[in-house]
Amino acid sequence: MITENKSQDKKSVLKGLNNEVQQNRGLDLETNPKGDSNGGAGKPVDNGGVATSKFDEHLEKQWMAVRDNYLANFPELNDMDTKYDNKGFGTLMQKLAKRRQQTSEQLREEIMNWPSAQ
Repeated sequence: MITENKSQDKKSVLKGLNNEVQQNRGLDLETNPKGDSNGGAGKPVDNGGVATSKFDEHLEKQWMAVRDNYLANFPELNDMDTKYDNKGFGTLMQKLAKRRQQTSEQLREEIMNWPSAQ
């Protein structure tokens, strides 16, 4: 706790904090005066308008339901590691598509339409 110059604030004409730096901007100023902040961000990813989280969620549930049956039908995938963590599902799908020589969209359609074992 600072005990020196206690009377300094009492003598101030401003009757408050003496701050020389403006903390906010007026409404008449531009919201981004330095230009476009997204200039170096690059091109956005085109995911075909599909919400990625919902896309992955449904695909992942279907994959879990048909994985063993699907892999049994494609012997070229037997040596492939199909285990993944929470963030690696998309990577697994890309590897499967590459190994099957398909696009990710073709693989997704195939898995989503695969009959699940009941």
